[in-house]
This record gives sequence, C-alpha cells and structure tokens, in this order.
Amino acid sequence: MLGTAPPGDNHRCRVTQALWRDRPGGAVFEIEANRFLHHMVRFLVGTMLDIASHRRPMADMADLLIASTNENTSPPAAAHALFLDAVTYPRELYLGDA
Repeated sequence: MLGTAPPGDNHRCRVTQALWRDRPGGAVFEIEANRFLHHMVRFLVGTMLDIASHRRPMADMADLLIASTNENTSPPAAAHALFLDAVTYPRELYLGDA
C-alpha cells in the first residue's frame, strides 16, 4: 500500500531536541527529530499537557517513550496552531554540482 512504512520498520524516531519555551500569549513546544510519524507531536503534547495538569503521573512519559504502541498515550492535542517550520535532509542526499 502506498504511503505506508516498509516491512520491518519499527516506527522509532530519534529525537535530537525537544523543549517548551515561553512566548507572548502562552508557550510553544519545539521538537527536532530524524523523522516524524502520523500524530507523533500531537500525542506527545497531549500527554505532556495531561502530566502538567496532574491528570497522569510524570513517570508515565518514560514508559510511553519506550512503548511499542501509542495506545496508552493521552488523546492527541488539537491540530490547530501546529505547523512544520523547516525540513532538512542529510547532506548525502543532495546532488553534486552538474
């Protein structure tokens, strides 16, 4: 089926940076990874908001990050205000000068 992961893909990402920062009117979550999966950021944010609101314990995050499915995450955060800021590709994927 077109658009699905290849057989044997474990749907794991390597997150290189993730942080919350203050901004006028609220906060923003920034994340950088080697790939993104469907609803990944929304599940992360929804779960972190539940933890910050004491609706689930902080210890849940470590367990969820190593889980093989997302069935125990909090509901995903709403998609509004979610945007992709930039995409970079490994240097070896660029064509050389012709």
